[in-house]
Amino acid sequence: MSHSRIKPVILKLQELSATINALQQELALSEEESRASVLDNQIQSLTDFGTRLNARRKALGIDLSTLELQTGVSISTLKRLFKRP
Repeated sequence: MSHSRIKPVILKLQELSATINALQQELALSEEESRASVLDNQIQSLTDFGTRLNARRKALGIDLSTLELQTGVSISTLKRLFKRP
């Protein structure tokens, strides 16, 4: 390969290398953000679990009697879970 053809190839390789490095940095940042998001959404306590579960039930429009039928958990137990687990 002649010297005149080597220079453009080297420039292209350097450009590709820079692009790969930028993509690696972007991926690392995305992974950090994902990890932080998972940690933010973790349930820290039973009270938190009960509160989130009740909020989700309400958001889905599921009444307690339906939830009782679907889960086999009595309404009184569900209420205790939602209020003070």
